[in-house]
This record gives sequence, C-alpha cells and structure tokens, in this order.
Amino acid sequence: MTGNQEKRRACRNNIVLVGFMGSGKTTIGRELSKTLMMPRFDLDDLIEERERRTIPEIFAESGEAGFRKAETQVISSLVRSGAQGYVYSTGGGCVTVAENIPLLKELGLVVYLKISPETVIRRIGRDTSRPLLQTPDRESRVKQMMEEREPMYQAAADVVIEADHGRIPEIVDEICRARKEL
Repeated sequence: MTGNQEKRRACRNNIVLVGFMGSGKTTIGRELSKTLMMPRFDLDDLIEERERRTIPEIFAESGEAGFRKAETQVISSLVRSGAQGYVYSTGGGCVTVAENIPLLKELGLVVYLKISPETVIRRIGRDTSRPLLQTPDRESRVKQMMEEREPMYQAAADVVIEADHGRIPEIVDEICRARKEL
C-alpha cells in the first residue's frame, strides 16, 4: 500500500457531519466528540481562522464563490494532512461544490443529518448571521435550497440519519453504531 493509500484509509476513522443549516451539525458534533473522546473542528471556524475574516465578511467581500473556494481549500488541506480521529462539522453548503464530495468521503465517514424545511425554520428562527437566508421569504428560500442540495447530500453520505425529532443522545448513538458497522 502506498503512503497516500494508507493516509486515505486512516482518515476514514474521522467523522464528517453534513446537512442543511440548522440540522444540528455543531451540536451533534460536540456531543459526538465527548462520547468518542475525539477532538472536534467546525469547518467554518477553520475557514475564518485561515482567512482571518468572519463568514459574513467573507461573503460580503468575496461572495459565495470566494467562500466556497476557501472551504474547498480547507477540506483539501485536512485530507492532505492525514489527520486521524476527528469529528468535523461542515457548513450546510459544502456539498454544493462537486469537488468537495469526494474530498469529504476521503476525509472520513460522512454522516448526513437530514431534516425537514419546517425544522430548519423552527431552529434558525430569525438568525441574521446566515448570509444565504437574508431574504424576506426565508421559508421559500429554505425549501428551494434544500431541494437543490438533497441529491448532493445523498451523494456525499455514507450514512443518512433522520435528525428532525431525534434527541441528541439517540442521534449520537446511531452515528456510533453506524461507525462500527462500516
């Protein structure tokens, strides 16, 4: 086995959480990190650190395309590092860049936290920190974005977990079981 193949195989013990905004990636990631005693990183935090700007600043100054480029660079650098034993919470749109899907799969076990548009609206409420939802009709925007992204989440996912009504400990247990089975 070559060094790169070993590095890729080792990365599979990472867990990568994907899903729409409000799906619980950060919250579930924290609990998963505690349960499995694995360090957790939020990709948005890593992007902000790398760019030395907040996510809203990146969107305002570089647009969504600039943000997505930075996101891909961070994911790619994590894959290249071969880091093992981490939980990663991604941004809701990371799957919208086709190049990211194989990178996410290479980075670790990809868990899609699937929720309904109604749950998104209930959870994010009037949160103004989400650049892509700065529109008067947030509900329609959420539904449209979720419909567009669903095939991408499915393509990235090794495991799909319904996260609408699940309690955090139950979802964490389900992820742990899936991890053992794969």
